Amino acid sequence: TAAFNATLTPWRRLFLSTTLAYHNARTVTSANDSPSVAPYEGDIYSVLASGTYALNPKTDLTASYSFSAADFGPQSLADGLPLGMKYQQQALQVGLRRRIAKGTTFGLQYSLYHYDEPSSGGFNNFNAQAVFATLSFALR
Repeated sequence: TAAFNATLTPWRRLFLSTTLAYHNARTVTSANDSPSVAPYEGDIYSVLASGTYALNPKTDLTASYSFSAADFGPQSLADGLPLGMKYQQQALQVGLRRRIAKGTTFGLQYSLYHYDEPSSGGFNNFNAQAVFATLSFALR
């Protein structure tokens, strides 16, 4: 796995960060001597970008975006089944976080998800939305 991370604070109240990653994966089994069972191999690419803007000392706006794609496409086989998987998934999240009291925080977040897997003929594809409300506090 190769990854690159960066964090940037262009202004005093704005924090940006990103991660780019690449992974070459391969799985083999004891049956790989058979021409019908090929090693399962492919590439995975991922990107994560996020930002936080401090509106005031108690309130933050947050946003993040993630993207991942994999290509474990079918191997060229003379015999056997053409197995493999390709997918793309994305998520976009925006939120608001408010410190109510010392050690107590309320958050509200909206998320949008998209998953596309052409290798399943679209059977596993989905789009989803979510709203999260959280209340966290320190137990002392």
